[in-house]
Amino acid sequence: MADGDAVIRDFQTEVYQGDDGVSYRHKQLSFYKAQAALGWVDNASYTARTLPRGYKMRRWLVQNAADHTQRASVPVATNAAYIAGVIGTTTIKVAYRGVEITMTLYAKEGERHRGQSEDIAVQFTAPG
Repeated sequence: MADGDAVIRDFQTEVYQGDDGVSYRHKQLSFYKAQAALGWVDNASYTARTLPRGYKMRRWLVQNAADHTQRASVPVATNAAYIAGVIGTTTIKVAYRGVEITMTLYAKEGERHRGQSEDIAVQFTAPG
């Protein structure tokens, strides 16, 4: 495939490895599984749990180098793959509006859990 070609939008159940070491199953476009840089692998054993409610996966934020209005957010399956991405250098193929476009990493978004505090040590308590 080349830039501008139509992307087949079929989904597969893949494994997402959380920062806590727990494996979760996640429906992902097969198009992204084919790119080793994102770390997706098939959920062959079907033992992984579903993502909990409010769980935000780690993501790469990418943009078209020629047109910065074309941006996308792509989930990354493993922490090792997330760390390996180099801002301004790493490129991946993205299914952007139904066609394949090569985009460059411009930022990263770490794993988050809505409604949960991740770092208790820095919590502030007002004296009183």
